Amino acid sequence: NISQYPKEFTKFVNLIQMGEKPQKNIQPKFFGLLNKEDQDNYKKLRLTLSSHLCRNRRGKRIETFREMLLAIQGYCIHRNEDDWKRCLVCGICWIQNSVAINTRQLGLLIDKCKSSINGSLQKMGYNTLQSREESSTYLVEAIPFLVNNYMELREWTVRLFAAAT
Repeated sequence: NISQYPKEFTKFVNLIQMGEKPQKNIQPKFFGLLNKEDQDNYKKLRLTLSSHLCRNRRGKRIETFREMLLAIQGYCIHRNEDDWKRCLVCGICWIQNSVAINTRQLGLLIDKCKSSINGSLQKMGYNTLQSREESSTYLVEAIPFLVNNYMELREWTVRLFAAAT
């Protein structure tokens, strides 16, 4: 009888018994910063990107990942004042010839693990910038919320496009 356990654990067990991944019901951090329309569009995007159509395409991992990033970019970048909020929630931000990634947030959106995300980015030709100071300067310009939020800033890695491998 699982009723003796905390409510969150019970919910987790019920999801597993129904065949769902618990991660699908986890709301990303900062979701409340988005307006209603952006929240609804995020949910639709997440449903699409985590569907079986975007998964397990043998031999097409990088192509599929690239298509996912393009779809996310289409959602995030509208050239308006809320771009940074959508990027923050999605865990990806495009900065000049580089991309900033928060693997936890991005992983929630696309239903992929940190290793899969990092491996795909590496195969696409993105290398991690070693200088945290240099990369954080560009990142806080793009996402002002991170200016005085050191703990959240540490969750992000900036990757510079070098060449596809």
